[in-house]
Amino acid sequence: MPLVRDLHALEALPLRLLIIAIVAGLSIMPAADVLESLRDRNFIQRCELQLDTAMRTAQAISIEGLGAVRTVHLDFTSDGRLQMASLTVGDEWGKPCMTSIVLELSSGGRMARTAMQPAIWLTSEDLDGLYIIAEAFDLRLEVASYDSVPTIVCEALPWTS
Repeated sequence: MPLVRDLHALEALPLRLLIIAIVAGLSIMPAADVLESLRDRNFIQRCELQLDTAMRTAQAISIEGLGAVRTVHLDFTSDGRLQMASLTVGDEWGKPCMTSIVLELSSGGRMARTAMQPAIWLTSEDLDGLYIIAEAFDLRLEVASYDSVPTIVCEALPWTS
């Protein structure tokens, strides 16, 4: 059986390749957006888990009493659009965030955890809140007492992997 030869097929090949390239190019952008969205979602989940861990650790050592010390490894690095802007741990006595850990994101959003039961005062050694802009660090928590008030003194240390 003889093969049918289409001499016009070779002329139409560049047009077909151009159409394929355009369609492929249009589908890359939605796929890239989905990937970025997945990265951001993963980052938010990691942040929530780490904030919960830091707050639970602070509450646990407050129950242990004076002198109790723990270190929490925190890593807020991100490959996506959403990034960590800062982390604030505690505040001055009587201020609204004195029992909170607040993560501020590059989008302007905030994630916060507050110690309720037991409510504990989180602060730094100078009795101000601890303000951190490093994305990965160790958070050292120590139970102390200031004017007979149990306090968790927080310190950011260089991250050790």
